[in-house]
Amino acid sequence: MPQAPYKPCAKAGCPNLVRQVRYCDTCKPKMSRASRVDQKVRKRFYNSKTWKYTRIEQLSLEPLCRSCRRLANEVDHIVPISLGGQEIDPNNLQSLCKRCHSKKTLEENSLNAR
Repeated sequence: MPQAPYKPCAKAGCPNLVRQVRYCDTCKPKMSRASRVDQKVRKRFYNSKTWKYTRIEQLSLEPLCRSCRRLANEVDHIVPISLGGQEIDPNNLQSLCKRCHSKKTLEENSLNAR
């Protein structure tokens, strides 16, 4: 079976090549144990029946993106859970399209990184 072609490491300026991963072993981001635990907790919440029901209910009550008025397909926490926002409070949820949700998340992450 043929192997995947080499491609550049995703870290800017790194000269190493990789096959099936984004980063070479030198540049691979190190996840702390706390990050891995937090990731598992988030995954468990977003896969729960409670969230799935809440998400469907939110999209049926607000079918259009709150930002651009296109058809919404994602539910966003207005105040992120990581900053103290309530998980299933309807007042903390908004329907967004994929594009607007990605844009909002990028903006939040850039503000939190400072």
